[in-house]
Amino acid sequence: MFARCCCFAEEETEVTFAASLGERWLDAVKVFESPAAAADISRPTLLARASAPTARTASGVSGEAAEAKIPKGGAEAPGEEAEAEPEPRSDTNVELSFPESATQGRSCILLMENSDDTRPATRTAATYRVSVRERALLLDRGAGEACIRVPVDGLEDIFQLLDGASCFPPSVLIAASAAELENLLYIVYSPDPSDASCDVETLCILETSSKGKDDLMDHLKWVGTA
Repeated sequence: MFARCCCFAEEETEVTFAASLGERWLDAVKVFESPAAAADISRPTLLARASAPTARTASGVSGEAAEAKIPKGGAEAPGEEAEAEPEPRSDTNVELSFPESATQGRSCILLMENSDDTRPATRTAATYRVSVRERALLLDRGAGEACIRVPVDGLEDIFQLLDGASCFPPSVLIAASAAELENLLYIVYSPDPSDASCDVETLCILETSSKGKDDLMDHLKWVGTA
């Protein structure tokens, strides 16, 4: 009887101990698996930041992308547009063609040769025009000076430096600088083409550029054939 009581007591103790241990183990598992034990995504943990969805703005652009669109100088004010870059301005000063400028008048220097070849020619600022209607080269030396008229039909020859320095009076070559020699024109003409007995005269023009000199020669040839 004593043995049976002892056995019964021990068996009851083992059952109670096993049940208590099992319940604790099950409770521990339930606590571990419970959603309440999961990490709070509101806290700035790595797990929460990785699993939390990226907030999106009303326009559908993510917050990070929206921040990337804001310029470094700061966000634009509501209703204020970014200042556009100024467009390149076009030049409104249209350069005239040579015939147009020759009709209106072109600046030049008139070199009046000196009878003394050791002295430079006289330099005079002038304006020349080419009149198609009058078929003439007209040189205006300013107020108080008579206009020099060179009939295109009276042109006998026009020399430039390429023809040789010997074609120019020494006084003209002395009066011009080395850079100006390329712009020289030495014109030989008759003031009255209808009079065969009329003596020829000479005229030396210093153009502002070598191209202007060439254009003047071509234009005078064109007027002569027009």
